[in-house]
Amino acid sequence: MPKVIPIPLAMNFISEKLEKKEKALGKDEVIGIKVLPLNLHNNSSKRNHWLALEFDAAANITLNTNKNHIIHQTWELKEEMLLENETEEQKKYLGSDSRVDHFYKFEFVGMDEYGTMEYDGEIMIFPMGAFHKLLQLYANYSNEFRNKFEQIIGLEYLHLVTLPDGSIGFMWEGTTDFFESSKSIKDEYDSIDLSHLEFHSTDHIRYEKGENVSGHNRGCDRVIDIWKDENSVDIFWVTIYNLYEDQSTWDSTMIMQTKRMKIFEQSKGTIKLKGFGSDDFGSSFEDYGITIRYEYKKVIKIILHLFDRAVDIEYFN
Repeated sequence: MPKVIPIPLAMNFISEKLEKKEKALGKDEVIGIKVLPLNLHNNSSKRNHWLALEFDAAANITLNTNKNHIIHQTWELKEEMLLENETEEQKKYLGSDSRVDHFYKFEFVGMDEYGTMEYDGEIMIFPMGAFHKLLQLYANYSNEFRNKFEQIIGLEYLHLVTLPDGSIGFMWEGTTDFFESSKSIKDEYDSIDLSHLEFHSTDHIRYEKGENVSGHNRGCDRVIDIWKDENSVDIFWVTIYNLYEDQSTWDSTMIMQTKRMKIFEQSKGTIKLKGFGSDDFGSSFEDYGITIRYEYKKVIKIILHLFDRAVDIEYFN
């Protein structure tokens, strides 16, 4: 059976290496991506490059082995894939609620110079979200990577787009088989319950005019509380609270007083709300908005927009 990294481990593994890389970008390859040309003749397809994922890690994290020594690992991206009808062993990796999920398939490339030929050809199945996070980092700092993106085999359903803040993101089409074989999964991805959403954030970053001015604020617990107005189908109320470690209740002092908002844009994995009207003192709600990012009903982050000040605050879980 292919090695399937447990999703929490995979996310932590990539996040840890990305954090180190972001602090040392261009200095050392904590985790790296290389795009290399295929040695094919008369290849009419524009997909003529392959992607290599490189990092140093214990062998038993990603390979079918009990050896825990650190080795240099090179993985070739082969394709997007689905895991359907999982075995009980696979379900332990994918989660109890797993039915159909989307992954990227990699093949280990052993090299004599690193003493890893014994593992040559092994398969790793990696969660989509963790891999997309790495791709986005490279897409935002490497012109060469962006220029070759549409040539890479295995990324046929992923397209670069420019986000409202000017950064590079992705539009993911998914596969026909994925959406047609499980409409319920598509519906689950494309919807999220906003009748009452409490998002607990443990970290946030403040941006002013698109520039990071705060860095990470880990350990700063916040709760973004969103609930639907009982007398309306399209009105929501949004409040942000402090959450102290030594209390089980919210601080009486709100970080952001309650604002009335409406949904003004919605797409797969994203819901945007913007304030409208004003409070009892005449202060406008239109200077406020939020963006909710989610995957499969799990909120990944919420961004608070202070339009009049050109400030965005990203809250992470």
